[in-house]
Amino acid sequence: MKFTTVVVMNIAAVAGYMAARTLLEDGTELERLPGVARSPLQAARGRLQRARTRARAALAEARLERDAAERELMARYRTRTHQ
Repeated sequence: MKFTTVVVMNIAAVAGYMAARTLLEDGTELERLPGVARSPLQAARGRLQRARTRARAALAEARLERDAAERELMARYRTRTHQ
């Protein structure tokens, strides 16, 4: 890949990240846009918020599973070392 291609891809990734953060943090910015642009961005904002909610739920569930696995492993370790 050419260097300029990599630079353009990085700039696009940063712009997408910043746009997503703006959409998630502040919905009032959308009110200043014309209706044609507002509808797709409001839909995108809704999808981003739902994705963030699902990601948070998945992380919370993963933490619970990790804690349960740690407890189980410690219980096994204790039974093996105290015999």
